[in-house]
Amino acid sequence: MSASGLDAAATPAPPPADLQAAAKGTSAHETGSAPPAAGDQHHRRTPAEVLKDIGLFFAAPFITIAYLPLFPFVGLSMLLKARDKSLPPRQAGG
Repeated sequence: MSASGLDAAATPAPPPADLQAAAKGTSAHETGSAPPAAGDQHHRRTPAEVLKDIGLFFAAPFITIAYLPLFPFVGLSMLLKARDKSLPPRQAGG
């Protein structure tokens, strides 16, 4: 390696803009260095939204139990559709 290569390896790279912004207490979006992420909107959730999420959390196992008996029918319909696609079309008039 040449001497200039060693010097470049010894010099630390500057931290990314996100780390610099975090060190200053600002977000990268506020500094204009990065576009806002899709989930970066700070939306204050209402109590109704929180209660709905809690209710869905506790209802999820029961919803799953309700869907379990339907799985064989869904699988059978998928198999029948795949079979229909693989068969040649029928001629009319026999």
